[in-house]
Amino acid sequence: MTPARQPGSSAPARGTAIEPPKAAPRTPLAPAAPATPATPGKSVLLADGTPFRLSLAEDVPADAEPDAPLRFVVTADLQINGTVVIEKGAAAAGLLTEAAKKRKLLGRSAKATYRLVSATAVDGKAIRIRATPRHSGDEAKRPLAGTAKDTEFVAYVDGDVTINPRSR
Repeated sequence: MTPARQPGSSAPARGTAIEPPKAAPRTPLAPAAPATPATPGKSVLLADGTPFRLSLAEDVPADAEPDAPLRFVVTADLQINGTVVIEKGAAAAGLLTEAAKKRKLLGRSAKATYRLVSATAVDGKAIRIRATPRHSGDEAKRPLAGTAKDTEFVAYVDGDVTINPRSR
């Protein structure tokens, strides 16, 4: 039964019965997809040679001996495709490879040299790092440009490594 319409209107006339719309045939619903976390826990490849910045966490004493540990702090988040793999403030470590020489060489005192060892990723993994962009035959050691706390250095990831970022 079709309701009567008032002339010039699309609304049914007053007092007429309105038929409910015909229901579409029922089809079974597909099972819901599992919820995905807000931050995917996918692995991220941190490539060999990726640079990031460090600063000394403490002053290096003038009388520091070779093999003295050096403590560094990461100065900015390292992100790969928008995912943080090493957080700002993460710890990094190095070693003093040669102490500063007190005698002068060509009018200058010889600087101490250092080697970077590791930095801590967001998943807690210790990542090998080096002080040079490429592998070198001299254990990637560099002159220690400054010995005061907060002196900045560039570090490079030493070898490809897979990081498993945690959900936030």
